[in-house]
Amino acid sequence: MNKFSQRLLLCVLCFLPPLSQADTQTPVITKPLQQIEPLVVLRGNIDYPPDEMYVKGKLSGFNIELIENVAASIGLPVVFRSYPWKRTVVHFKGGKGDAITYFSKTPEREKYTLFLEGNILAQTDYHFVINKNRVEEFQFKNDFSALADMSIGIKRGYDYGEEFNQLSSIKKIEFNSNQQIESSLLANRIDLGILTKVEFEEKQALNQFQNLIILSPPLSSTINYLAFSKARNTHHIAERFADALQAYKQSPGFLELKEKYKK
Repeated sequence: MNKFSQRLLLCVLCFLPPLSQADTQTPVITKPLQQIEPLVVLRGNIDYPPDEMYVKGKLSGFNIELIENVAASIGLPVVFRSYPWKRTVVHFKGGKGDAITYFSKTPEREKYTLFLEGNILAQTDYHFVINKNRVEEFQFKNDFSALADMSIGIKRGYDYGEEFNQLSSIKKIEFNSNQQIESSLLANRIDLGILTKVEFEEKQALNQFQNLIILSPPLSSTINYLAFSKARNTHHIAERFADALQAYKQSPGFLELKEKYKK
């Protein structure tokens, strides 16, 4: 190499940036982490203490924590979306959510829903309630024929068991809220209303529904599921969740959760 070439090389080197230690090592090629799609769980927007409720603006409750804990055990994030119940069911049927809480099994719902026994959340008991001033007029003894010609307030979009659903001899009046059922009972616009035992006890604890009496035995009991969508092709995740839920029910964490919510 002649002197001119040596000087030219030195000039080029002077203008190059210095090499760091990292530059002298083999470069590491990184790939972006694959994002896991969250499980979209639909629910009704009404509180059902202690299972599902808003506390200081935050969704909480036994079912909510149970679903979150089980999902976390299989590395699955969860997103809850709350709507009025009838709209919730319409959205779920249309494939706008992966799962739905507090869903009971019916032949119609089985057409678009996966009900796995491993994904049972709870049992719900439905009771008649009556204006306490009229309590002597009606005693329920599992005899549905005694309901003939009576007007009964029910919640819109709810399933009360196949036998009651098929009764045509009574007048069923739909309401959007338990408060509407209460006010109609107190005004004698309806003869009976239907509430779950949990709903009634929750209202009584808040010093509400003091002029209503809950009747026993329950008119029906339903098994409620975390049910999964057929439209969203959730067979695999439904089975994984069922296995994880059964495993979680054998853990100390599940016992702690039950104690927290007095279940």
